[in-house]
Amino acid sequence: MKKTVRYYGAVAIARLSRLALKATGRKGTHFPGEIALKIDPQILGSLARPKKLIVVTGTNGKTTVSNMLIDFFKSQNIETVNNNYGSNILQGNVSALLAGSNFWSTESKEWGILEVDELSCEKVCAALKPDYIVVTNLFRDSYRRNAHVDFIFEKLLKSIPKESHLILNADDLISSRLKTTQEKTTFGIDRLPLEEENRQCLINDLVVCPNCYHPLTFDFQRYHHLGKVHCEACGVHSLTTDYKVTNVVGDYATVLTGNHTYSIRIGHHNMTSLYNMIAVVTVLNVVGFSMDSIIKQFDSIKVVKSRFDEITVNNRRLIMMLAKDQNPVANTRVYDYIGHRRDVGNVGVLMMNQDNQHGELSENVAWLYDANFEFLLKPHIKRLGFGTHRYLDYCARCEMAGFDSDQLYGAISEQEIAMKFPLEGLDTVYLLYGTKDEKKVLEAKEILIDRFKKM
Repeated sequence: MKKTVRYYGAVAIARLSRLALKATGRKGTHFPGEIALKIDPQILGSLARPKKLIVVTGTNGKTTVSNMLIDFFKSQNIETVNNNYGSNILQGNVSALLAGSNFWSTESKEWGILEVDELSCEKVCAALKPDYIVVTNLFRDSYRRNAHVDFIFEKLLKSIPKESHLILNADDLISSRLKTTQEKTTFGIDRLPLEEENRQCLINDLVVCPNCYHPLTFDFQRYHHLGKVHCEACGVHSLTTDYKVTNVVGDYATVLTGNHTYSIRIGHHNMTSLYNMIAVVTVLNVVGFSMDSIIKQFDSIKVVKSRFDEITVNNRRLIMMLAKDQNPVANTRVYDYIGHRRDVGNVGVLMMNQDNQHGELSENVAWLYDANFEFLLKPHIKRLGFGTHRYLDYCARCEMAGFDSDQLYGAISEQEIAMKFPLEGLDTVYLLYGTKDEKKVLEAKEILIDRFKKM
């Protein structure tokens, strides 16, 4: 695209704003891109594009998958254009492209790895035409932006350029239907030995066939709409899986692709992490890295501590887990993980930062009734606490799930619930948090650590 005076002005001012943010010690992850777009709304199509570009999108897992890919490229001494420092919306992607190129953005790096919000894909993919687009999954999400899965699907369908190689989740019949005639590679997880079905999830966004609207038949339902499914009326079925996990033993997953089987170390023993791992393995092998190099480096690819962190204080565990703001599926998956983990003794669960929307209190708590709080109703989970102005809504929902009122504690702030939540008799406390106010959560974490030290 021809560069205009507006383009040069936008680039110059955006770069000056980035320097100013650095000088004041502020992150400003999307601010330079926001400034650039205000000056030149068409700037994205004029910025230098990496020679090879991977875009990662989807409802859940895109940040973890992107960061794992970036870590792998670093381990191979390959610099990338990326936005792992922040925003996955349009402004953040503009900032990333500016940061990864020379001053006037005429030259960029060899590789780019961009995490892109589903609603931002329309503009990002149209302008940049990625070589590879990874879609981790499509689920019901935040009511404010993208709760309607069919709406998001249609947005992505229009966003994907014909040049892009798609890497899709074969266990998700929603996202795997994107561009059915386009070049694609799929990943997934076979039904593991002794794995039980989960048909208790409140959310299932794929009840009828997307082709003929006949009720679908699940051959195996892992959770929500993930699994193996077919339509008895028209024959629609889950895609064949090119890269799949077939077993997990100890800290290693067995991965089958073609006629070759590999053993790959995993970070966490939950399905969400397994899906993230197999997605990363698939991407890396498809773009040209050998399985030997992937296996060799996989030990160094870790889930970032902003997503999962576990520390021990005075023989008690504090486990930090991102539960994602008002995302009922992401929260349900976390509740299911906690409910099934029986090796941590008596448990208390604290939930924080879940009523915020861009600094304003949310009036919409309907997502509470899509999330399976019932999965926390286990003998080893002794009490729940909520640090939010809407804690009474949480208490009401959990009483509906079957909790006794004397198991529930609430306060209007993160710090206050951390101070008042009873710790006696607990071996482990899970701190579940959203992304809106990291400072408050870290303050609550320090309060809990201090209380543990005094016990």
